[in-house]
Amino acid sequence: MPLTTLKLLIFPIGNLWLSLNLQSVKKVIPRPEIVKGRQEYLGLCVFDNQEVTVIDLYQKVLGQGTPQGKSYLIVLESPKGWYGLTIGSLPLMRDVSANQLHPVPPEYRERDTLNIASHMVQLSLQPDKPVPVFLLDETRLLELI
Repeated sequence: MPLTTLKLLIFPIGNLWLSLNLQSVKKVIPRPEIVKGRQEYLGLCVFDNQEVTVIDLYQKVLGQGTPQGKSYLIVLESPKGWYGLTIGSLPLMRDVSANQLHPVPPEYRERDTLNIASHMVQLSLQPDKPVPVFLLDETRLLELI
């Protein structure tokens, strides 16, 4: 049976490494102006003449806004339409074998701000230092909108 390989888009949020399945990613663009309302982690912007609901991952995961300076928006496509995630630096791409992914234990998911992650994998993103990379659960992300 052939092994399934996932293409992951990987990016840091603070000291955490997060990832998305590349299949859902429409585009990565320089961060446009984002209008925010009462929910500090939610905003709205326009991309390609469409309104895009934006989740500020720094605010959601770390409780602080996206750092000043150059930042980016990952635009994703879902059955509900387009939505975006703010990130502080350009993401990396890696191929990962599906059998390397391990589910995040439900006990951890339910008690941590990272309850938006479904799986994790150890990857060598820095020389000689494997780090845990969390795969974001797109269903849970959409529940935030």
